[in-house]
Amino acid sequence: MIYFIRDEETGDIKIGLTASHPEGRRRACQTGNPRELVLLFQMEGSKQDEDALHERFADANVRGEWFKAVPELLLFIAEAKVSQLEAENARLQATLDEVRSGLGTLSIRLWGDDVTMPLMEAQNELSPLEAENAVLRARLQSERDERTAVKVDVEEMCRMLEER
Repeated sequence: MIYFIRDEETGDIKIGLTASHPEGRRRACQTGNPRELVLLFQMEGSKQDEDALHERFADANVRGEWFKAVPELLLFIAEAKVSQLEAENARLQATLDEVRSGLGTLSIRLWGDDVTMPLMEAQNELSPLEAENAVLRARLQSERDERTAVKVDVEEMCRMLEER
């Protein structure tokens, strides 16, 4: 698992790899560190992926696995978050669709006649999925907004550099 941990005082970001949960790695890094560390993001990845990220952001390297929070790094994290949330949203939507399609129909004998009617949605089964989906959509929109803000900042910095 590749993780991104931010030092809240300096803003620097650690890009690391762990076989366990990244929150445990954050706590281990926090030990003996007087500044607050925050887990920004985690994603599946290998040692080769971690090395590629270190190489990609080498110009922003502070020391070891710590990097300045340059716009390109922040944009990478924002886009990865959005991509991960979109995939989770698609998975959850597929689950909801599967549950809905599995509701089927009910055939009963009513006053001597056979009656077939669609089953009503089982609210107690769908509600937790729908609630999770709503929360995920809100997080996704928030991450999209953050990604847009980072892109605007990067574009503004590029314009300022071109003017020099």
